[in-house]
Amino acid sequence: MNKIFQDFQNEFNEEFELKQKIRTQTKQITKINQKIEHVLIDIHDEFDDFSNIFEKILNLIPKFKEQLEKVVLLIPEEQYHKYDSGLKFEIINIIYALSFVTFLKSGDLITIQKIKELILNKEKLGLKYELIIEKQDYLNGISKVSSQLSRYCVNCARNEKYEIIENICDFLGKINLGLELLKSKNEGLKKKHEFIKRDLKKIEKLIYDIEKTNQIKKILSNQKN
Repeated sequence: MNKIFQDFQNEFNEEFELKQKIRTQTKQITKINQKIEHVLIDIHDEFDDFSNIFEKILNLIPKFKEQLEKVVLLIPEEQYHKYDSGLKFEIINIIYALSFVTFLKSGDLITIQKIKELILNKEKLGLKYELIIEKQDYLNGISKVSSQLSRYCVNCARNEKYEIIENICDFLGKINLGLELLKSKNEGLKKKHEFIKRDLKKIEKLIYDIEKTNQIKKILSNQKN
């Protein structure tokens, strides 16, 4: 009987040691994500040339990729989802960052395949390559973009960059429509979808207020003339 419990204890000890190694290595990924987040703050003061911001983020991506690979290779393939909970948070954050900068660069929504190309090494990761970024992670990541874009719209309005606001409204409108078509039953994603709808309404109201203000300015200008 003692052997049964001793075997259990050995397994528990091994699991604890592995979790500690994963947690320690994941902290390196967290640091890189924090640097990326810091760079993204600069976007709120830029409206035309994002090249410097893009370059800084692209320079951090190989470091993220390297540290992510180290964590993933620690985890046994058949037990990947048993140990990936802390890693999920970092994956979602990098998806959010890449979605944000891709929109600002091209106006498009980054694909899940493109994200995999940027941050994963298929040859080294083997079968785990398909386990790291799931559809749910991708949807959670792109859903985080709306709050930042909503804030950015306010800064655009102050600087009279109205075309950018219109483009953001159209972009979030398409994401909103896509999530509605999914009819997801996942509570976390449903909550994020509600946040997107809230942010979209804020932007639509901002556009309405801008149009109303511009109409008033035009009337007052005509009256003076």
